[in-house]
Amino acid sequence: MLSRIAESLFWVGRYLERAEDTARILDVQIHQLLEGSTQDEALASGVLRSVMGLAGDAEPAAGRGTPELDLNEVTALLAFDTTQPSSIVSSLVGARENARGVRESISSELWECLNA
Repeated sequence: MLSRIAESLFWVGRYLERAEDTARILDVQIHQLLEGSTQDEALASGVLRSVMGLAGDAEPAAGRGTPELDLNEVTALLAFDTTQPSSIVSSLVGARENARGVRESISSELWECLNA
């Protein structure tokens, strides 16, 4: 196996793991809030941002030094924002781009899953 192919396969797996981990973290956070937890939404948003490395990535609110994002905005950033490297969509795009280069080395099922 060529090192280029091995490296691309490594990154396909790495990006898929990153997407799955981010989805699981979001799932747990949302379920905690939906189950009537006494956790403050602003606190949950801040914790989620710091855990996922989003602190300081957004525009600051007017008159404040730190950006204020509610939990819905943080969830949208982590799930759908293509400019955010830790988002689920960005991870899937990265996996797909690496898989495209080694199409002959991966199963058709994996290729179909990445293109769904």
